[in-house]
Amino acid sequence: MEGQGRLAHLLSHLDDEKKYIFFLCSLLLVFTTVYGLIHYPPAKQKGYEKIQLKPEEIGYIVARLDVPVQTIVKSGGTSKTINRYSVIDGNIVNIRNFLTKRYSNCETNDLGRLMIYYRSLLPKAEYKEVENEPLKVSSYFWLSGIGAYIEIIFWTIFGVLAFLIYSISCVIADKKVTFDPNHIPSQLSKLFYAPVITLIIIFAYQYATSGEGIELETSKGILIVSFLLGFYSGRAIELLNRVKDVILPYSATTLQGDPEPPKQNNGTTEAGAVKVKLNIDETGLPPESDYELIKNQLAKATVLLQDTVTQSSIQLFDTSEDQEYVFEAVSVPAKKYVVKAELATAEGLHFSCEEEVDTHEKMEIELTLKISELAG
Repeated sequence: MEGQGRLAHLLSHLDDEKKYIFFLCSLLLVFTTVYGLIHYPPAKQKGYEKIQLKPEEIGYIVARLDVPVQTIVKSGGTSKTINRYSVIDGNIVNIRNFLTKRYSNCETNDLGRLMIYYRSLLPKAEYKEVENEPLKVSSYFWLSGIGAYIEIIFWTIFGVLAFLIYSISCVIADKKVTFDPNHIPSQLSKLFYAPVITLIIIFAYQYATSGEGIELETSKGILIVSFLLGFYSGRAIELLNRVKDVILPYSATTLQGDPEPPKQNNGTTEAGAVKVKLNIDETGLPPESDYELIKNQLAKATVLLQDTVTQSSIQLFDTSEDQEYVFEAVSVPAKKYVVKAELATAEGLHFSCEEEVDTHEKMEIELTLKISELAG
């Protein structure tokens, strides 16, 4: 309770955009300082990454691994056969020296492992075998083993803070948009759930592409991806929602107590439940808008089914869970309707959408609300 009181006291002081952006910049400075300290060279944890050799390097290595079974040396009128193992060992030494000169920061144990692997390929090594084997080198970043997860978490947080600072700076610059302190808790909560979402997306991608999702060996590109997933955390949630639809598709099985689906009978359809799922068109949003915060207000939308003949309307209500924003009306007579959906957000934006449907054929509808105007 004492911790909650301190948090509430802190948030109460962030009552305007200037104080809030100063707080965010201070928070970014703290995370950056911590990140720099734990990566500073005297730190116990050393950073490593795995790199892929360049084509010219692979060509050099293959040329020295693709050796004949025997090497015959002619001196004067005599011929001498050199033991192939001495030739192979000499080539391995040349390859090791070559890589050491190219990568003075290579990890010694991993270089030894690589030489044993190359030795096993002799003779007639193939280009593809050499190309697929990476080399572990020291790095400022932790891109190998458990350290890679810490990198992902930090860079996701950097992305979240960068987005929040950018958004608030746009609010300060544009006086038409009013700063609402009530959004601060939901914005700061991104610092906690965005890194988890980023890890899950990266795990899922790694598992889908390589079948492995626990041990992470990656490159600096993962830092860019982590930052972007933090900066666009709303889109990251949308990506998870799409994955959810694939892994856990909506079941049409009717459970006891659920409304029965419409039944066909001699060309007519009895009354049944109509469901309308709402989305927000992100492309038309002002640059300072927080897509996730706007989408979270979809539960307040007004959704109506208007009879095309009588012009009477049936209102649908939000019955969904897990922020799916599905509006439903039961016992809807089967006929032609115009589905109308409207939403006025706390940011002063107005969204709307209309679509004509025939519930003889379609009982589940998906609408994408588009911005129409700034609410007065």
